[in-house]
Amino acid sequence: MMETAGTFIFGGSWKDVVAFSLLILILVLKPTGIMGEKVTERM
Repeated sequence: MMETAGTFIFGGSWKDVVAFSLLILILVLKPTGIMGEKVTERM
């Protein structure tokens, strides 16, 4: 949905930029993924 909204706002030539920027933003803010769970370290 965000890619479509970005295409509407910025134009079709910015579609890939919006998609990759969103992906990088998600990975920076939540590196385990959108539905990731915390993993505890075992010793």
